[in-house]
Amino acid sequence: MSELHLASGQAGLDLVASMTKEMREHQEAIARLSKERKKVVIALRTQFGSAESVERVTFKKIAQAMGTTDQSVYKILFPPTTKKKSEPISE
Repeated sequence: MSELHLASGQAGLDLVASMTKEMREHQEAIARLSKERKKVVIALRTQFGSAESVERVTFKKIAQAMGTTDQSVYKILFPPTTKKKSEPISE
């Protein structure tokens, strides 16, 4: 990584504040898009997921459209639950 030369301390503070604001905005957009994508995946599976559907949409087809694996699509619908760390037993 190359060294960054700032005009002043205040310029650096302004820059880091601006970058942090922009990162926060992008994180909010990613969270919103993630929720919307999940809705679309659910709709695809609900409306076109059955074997009887003329235009059958499988997890594999969704994954191909997303450029990922069908396992990733499954995780969108059924996110893994985080296990709570167990407390040590006190005697």
